[in-house]
Amino acid sequence: MWSVKWKRKKWSKYLFLVILIGLGTLYIKQEQILAELSSYLKSIAKVEIPPSPQWMFLQSALKSNISFYNSSQATKIQGCTLPKLDPWDPFILPFVSPVPSVTCSTSQLSLLYTRMDKLYLNTSAMQKLGYARSRLQCGYRYIKLLDSDTYKFLDESILAGDSVKLSDQYTSVWARCILSRWSWLDSPFGLPESFLQWSGVELYHNILLYVPRIKNKEKKSKEKYSVVTLIIDGLSQLNLIRSLPLTKSYLDRVGGLLFKGQHKIGHNSYPNVMALLSGETGGIVTGMGWPADWPNRTEIYYLDDHRQPLLPRVYQEHGYVTMFLEDLQLYGAFNREGKIGFRHPPAMVYYRAAFWAMIKEEWGYLRNRLVGKFGAYACLQEQLLHVPQFQALQDFIDTYSEEPTFAHLHLTEYLHNDLNMAKLYDKELRDMLKHLVTTGAVNNTFFMILGDHGFQRAEDPFILTDQGRVENNMPAFYLLPPTNFREKKREMHANLVKNAKKLTSFYDINQMLRDILAMGVDKTAKDLFSKFEGHGASLFSDLADRTCEEAEIPEDYCSCTDGVLKLSPTSMEPIAVAILSDTNHFVRSLGLCQKLELHHVKEATAKLTEKKVSVNMQIEIKPHNALFEAAFSFSLKHRQILNSKLTRLDWYSETSQCVPDVYQYLKPYCIC
Repeated sequence: MWSVKWKRKKWSKYLFLVILIGLGTLYIKQEQILAELSSYLKSIAKVEIPPSPQWMFLQSALKSNISFYNSSQATKIQGCTLPKLDPWDPFILPFVSPVPSVTCSTSQLSLLYTRMDKLYLNTSAMQKLGYARSRLQCGYRYIKLLDSDTYKFLDESILAGDSVKLSDQYTSVWARCILSRWSWLDSPFGLPESFLQWSGVELYHNILLYVPRIKNKEKKSKEKYSVVTLIIDGLSQLNLIRSLPLTKSYLDRVGGLLFKGQHKIGHNSYPNVMALLSGETGGIVTGMGWPADWPNRTEIYYLDDHRQPLLPRVYQEHGYVTMFLEDLQLYGAFNREGKIGFRHPPAMVYYRAAFWAMIKEEWGYLRNRLVGKFGAYACLQEQLLHVPQFQALQDFIDTYSEEPTFAHLHLTEYLHNDLNMAKLYDKELRDMLKHLVTTGAVNNTFFMILGDHGFQRAEDPFILTDQGRVENNMPAFYLLPPTNFREKKREMHANLVKNAKKLTSFYDINQMLRDILAMGVDKTAKDLFSKFEGHGASLFSDLADRTCEEAEIPEDYCSCTDGVLKLSPTSMEPIAVAILSDTNHFVRSLGLCQKLELHHVKEATAKLTEKKVSVNMQIEIKPHNALFEAAFSFSLKHRQILNSKLTRLDWYSETSQCVPDVYQYLKPYCIC
């Protein structure tokens, strides 16, 4: 009896201690808990908030305070003087490093691999492991895309020999090898696959890309040129020179052209890739270029329902074989789960299922070796990710070398978070191009290496330098024309050479791509795209010496040096306060954000013309020393804001965790 009472007393003490610790934790964490509770309640009771600030305070401040510019300095700008920058400027060298060393965390040997439309057993790897063929059971499952956000693995097929021809209905397989004697553990009533991997029964597994051999009646003619648009996310013109020296040196020798005045037309990937592949402005709002009703949409926005067809689809309708590959599908230019995507595949060879499965399967651990702070990875199991990507492109071009094609690739994982990771592409990219040129596979192809914009992750101080900001505006654009294009189309080629030294944009490339298709189907681009929105002028034409306004490049992203004046940071403080007031008003109804207060204006510039003043300024705020870039244009005649944009430059995900995902577009402006 006494023992029971003593035990009760003892457990009562423990219970009291647990309760005390719990109450203490609640007290210490009360702000965090209340913030999370508030965030949850806000996500349930959704508040409608416009896609961007309304700029009422800024409008008022500009009307009453325009002493920051001298109208006598206004000039009539003619053409564009491109900035003269050194890729190896000593001021940016502290941010430039050699080729990064990356070792994938998975040590498995590649027992299976693909080439073109075949799956092969790697007998060299098998022998290295010390196994006879009879001791291995290898299989593969096709990955089928059901809709924009859903895929499924089909039933497993066993690899009977050392190779097998793969179906032309899919583009990837889940492939694996297990020890034959333990294969009974893999029966439908056996152990889960994760246990087989952990126990060593499963020796290899990965997602493998391949190129299906699709029957196509169209044959390549002398006028039917193929196209490759290879986008390396965040690659500027100068970073191409720094990071891809082998590739550039080789392309220079075989007649390639570096376009030194290429500019972006939007902040991030979507508006720039949309300008390239569609020719539309993309409906640029919220700095993202996505639909105007984006913040309050409840259904997925299907691009092929609401926008004009992308060029791969248009080319496909005229007999071209098309390919579409984006690697970082979690944050793809055209895919966000449940929000934006394609109702129908945008190309015949489409890799959404493969790269979506890489993110979803095994809790995302197929991808390894984090690049930067979040979201991007360098490896797929035992392999650097660019190796199968370049192999897929090479296989596609080789497979369809006798047919007209359009291949679009957007590679994001490496450079999105790390300025120097593009160096990993260089050797394999040069080797692939050398193979394709030497074999003649790209004799009839316009091969383009592009950035969608320059590097813009502000946790890296590089972007805060003067050169970093200019590089952000000027993405890479390197063009390798068809082998005989100079002889066959002398005037067009001569214009390409001249235009490589002028101001250009994705709109101009889009117009050139329209002309390429028009030549192939013996129509004019005007007739072929009569119902399409379009901007810019074809690079096949002799471009005038245009200003950014004439080239339809927003002033926010214009790096032409004409008419640019430095402003006193102190004189711009009233304007900065007004911008922050508009921002505070913008997020106020969310009820989760701290008030933003001005710490100081770091720097400011203005471009003065006869009609307007365009201002760009960096604002450091309290709390957390967050950094914003504000850009706006103001009509001198009507005293009205023409456009305005605020961009968060520092890493904001850590300061906006209280903001529900339904308000994703508010996170840059909110400090919890």
